Amino acid sequence: MSLLVTPTLTLLYSLANRDGAQEHESVTFWSHYLSKQVFADEHWIVAHEKPPSEAKENRRRRVDFNLCVAKISDNRLDVCAFVEGKGAKTKPREIEMVEAQVQQACEAGSRATTTWAIAFHGTSARVFECNLPEFAYRTDYIDANSPEASRLTRYFEYMRDSFLMQHEASLSAPSGMAALGETSSGLSGYGYSSYGPAGYGKTPSGPSGYGVADYGAASAASGHDMSGYGATPSASSNLRTTG
Repeated sequence: MSLLVTPTLTLLYSLANRDGAQEHESVTFWSHYLSKQVFADEHWIVAHEKPPSEAKENRRRRVDFNLCVAKISDNRLDVCAFVEGKGAKTKPREIEMVEAQVQQACEAGSRATTTWAIAFHGTSARVFECNLPEFAYRTDYIDANSPEASRLTRYFEYMRDSFLMQHEASLSAPSGMAALGETSSGLSGYGYSSYGPAGYGKTPSGPSGYGVADYGAASAASGHDMSGYGATPSASSNLRTTG
């Protein structure tokens, strides 16, 4: 099912994919979709061009945008996900650079047990769960107007709800969160997991020795859905690069 559920999203999708489209049009598409369709509650903030952390060495760095939750009691914003991307006409090397940038942002700015990253090129995106870094396979991106796009929505919602479960003492639980409790309990110490479509034959436990789980591949190849995501892959003792 397509993510283009409103006329505005259809327009933004078209603008991001037209000839001569620039990166900011892709940023606008994903920012609008995430802020209006997934992270729409009052306590969610979409912070554009924000440093990954307030540390001195990071103050001059900028992330395309962050998905943050307001911690009123602690007088701060906690980052749920760092979002980095490029425009539709992106070379493979530029995609690798985006994934490296979003990985570095996670490493620099993570406060939570689990931090998420979203990498995109044009209107195709991929979701990662970040504890230990890995790179994605470039072909695993899902376009927002493809038949597989509804899986992106499930990943985004799962990301949102599992992050909020870490903050349930200071935030009211969103509807549907309780159903994710058992699944989310398997996330601790995951390493680095990537969510994308089929193509590499991986299972939810991840390829041997890699500490990376490609849940989209399992979904398409084996019929798994989000209920199978509680499996915990063994994390690699060394950081590896793939793709």
